[in-house]
Amino acid sequence: LLTGFNIANVERVRIVTEETTPKTYMFRTMTSFDAEPYVNEGEEVTQRVKNTIMGRIKTDDLLEGYDISCDEERLIPQVLAQVDGGTYDDEEQSYAAPAIGTEVVRTPFTMDLYTSDRGGDGEVRNYLQWTIPHCKGKPVKIAGKDNEFTKQAYDIASRPGDGDSPFTVKVVDALPEDPTSGVGG
Repeated sequence: LLTGFNIANVERVRIVTEETTPKTYMFRTMTSFDAEPYVNEGEEVTQRVKNTIMGRIKTDDLLEGYDISCDEERLIPQVLAQVDGGTYDDEEQSYAAPAIGTEVVRTPFTMDLYTSDRGGDGEVRNYLQWTIPHCKGKPVKIAGKDNEFTKQAYDIASRPGDGDSPFTVKVVDALPEDPTSGVGG
């Protein structure tokens, strides 16, 4: 009898850039993600003669990747720069969005989303690591409102190369260590 896993919480997120010297960003303040399939729709042609179907040519839908929406509770400038495509100056602690009317070169990245599988007592049994490759961010919407904490919303497109899997999910016993502090889960 198969029982599977439950999917609870976004426990941790790891972003690893896909470049010669990869950068890793790890955080735990994302509260939701939603991955919608990006589909190349198949076609169907029916040969009908009067009131009789004589034949059908049908091609299936093909998955090309995912469009991912994420809600982030905190503004993490390094992640904003990665998704939006601008630059973050660590020394000045300032972010500059891409200049209007110029080409934006967004660095692709792999995103690992960690959710938990919880038992009847509410304790974590293990974690599910969702790996989504070849992601690129889209221009970021900014907002603010009096007397409310505003969430940062990110839209990300994942379009892996030919023959690559658009996502994997793996059961892991612990959360990954933070590469800067060495703290794990």
